[in-house]
Amino acid sequence: MKVEHTRPTLSLATLLLAGLAPIAASANLYPEHIQGVTLSVEQGIYTHAVVLKNTAASKQLDALQLQPETSHVSVDAYGLVSCAADNDVEFDRARAYFGPVSLFLDSVQSPQTLFDAAYQPSHTTGKGNKRLTEAGNPGPFNIPLSAIKQGHPAVRFNPVEELNKKLQQHLNQGGSEIDFYRQDHYITVDRTLSLAGWCKDTSNNTSRPAAVSIPLEMTVIYQGDPALIAPVKLSAQLASTPMPDQVNQDLPFALNAATFQPNMPHYIGRCAPESDPVIRINYSGNGKGLIRFMVEDNGNPVYGSSHIAYDSALNHNAHLDFSYPLVAKLAQESNSGWDTLNQTFSHPLSIKASIKDEQSNTWSEWKTYGNANWNHRCVPQVTVKPAGGMGGFLNGQQPAQPVPGPSRVQPDNATPPRDRIQPPVPPETAPLRIRAVEQEPATLQKR
Repeated sequence: MKVEHTRPTLSLATLLLAGLAPIAASANLYPEHIQGVTLSVEQGIYTHAVVLKNTAASKQLDALQLQPETSHVSVDAYGLVSCAADNDVEFDRARAYFGPVSLFLDSVQSPQTLFDAAYQPSHTTGKGNKRLTEAGNPGPFNIPLSAIKQGHPAVRFNPVEELNKKLQQHLNQGGSEIDFYRQDHYITVDRTLSLAGWCKDTSNNTSRPAAVSIPLEMTVIYQGDPALIAPVKLSAQLASTPMPDQVNQDLPFALNAATFQPNMPHYIGRCAPESDPVIRINYSGNGKGLIRFMVEDNGNPVYGSSHIAYDSALNHNAHLDFSYPLVAKLAQESNSGWDTLNQTFSHPLSIKASIKDEQSNTWSEWKTYGNANWNHRCVPQVTVKPAGGMGGFLNGQQPAQPVPGPSRVQPDNATPPRDRIQPPVPPETAPLRIRAVEQEPATLQKR
């Protein structure tokens, strides 16, 4: 056990050389037990990274298998729990969390966190000249990837999902899937790391907490596979059936493919949401004509599009954004159980389409194309103060702000006008960071 008689102090230059994230200090509700908690993480180039690789034996693009090299993310966290300046008060315990936390009465609230575990930070106890700091943080905080893949979009970290988001942007800009997977990609996102510490008054055996949350930069590194082989395209005249991605203006109009986006945006949040979740359909075909789409949930229609003009010569790969009517569905008496907290409801969605060639006056029969399961789950909401604040309080009526969806454009001449079409979401911009000097939190006056 390492014991120091003075609390360690770090200059700004030391922090910059050490490559630490800005240290955030918590306020607390119980100055008679605990002065506060500070937390920082090691910073560098792709420090908290997950590497994705193609592990398929076949180099065909259709056989692509993405797997992370490790099953967890290791975070080098540095925490300090400073107990009240009283010889009867001693350090009790500490816990690290992936996600935001807040304080409510005598407890730490963590309904949005996806993983937590016991952690041993440094801690300061004693009084006057007998203030002692015992060193901690002996090892990294290991976060299993399997535990943080599902949850609120602002909290969860799913490497494959983040790569799919970038793939969707690449396709929207006219790029090809084969070129995307042949190249390396680096995707950085901000998530939240939290630390809670408890100090105990041995005179009455009561333990009280303080907590802090800080930004955690995480990176997905995809190692491109230049040996990937694109699917072979057969001549449409030689093929007995139309081939996906085959463009030939001499053939009658055909819709070759219509699939849901690869990163299906499951809804996890408040009930009822302020707006309906948006889901994308990607489609492609041959020739020129009109398309009308219908989306069914377990065989029941939930969306119908207007007549969409399509010309494969101008834009072979196209997309359509539609809103799943979750707000209306939750309000229906027949779906009264859909707002059960922490219960996942799976919706088997299917895409149907009918087409009409520009030279024809007759619509084709409805044909089923892509299928996917879409989930929704209601979770309790917690208002969380920014890092360094007093901490949030449990409030079922004032949930955290939802992640904004894309802006919406109303299609013309909808028959019937059952929903809205939306353009793609612009890429997010990571916030700037300010590095701060570590210092022991000031003692608050007793209440």
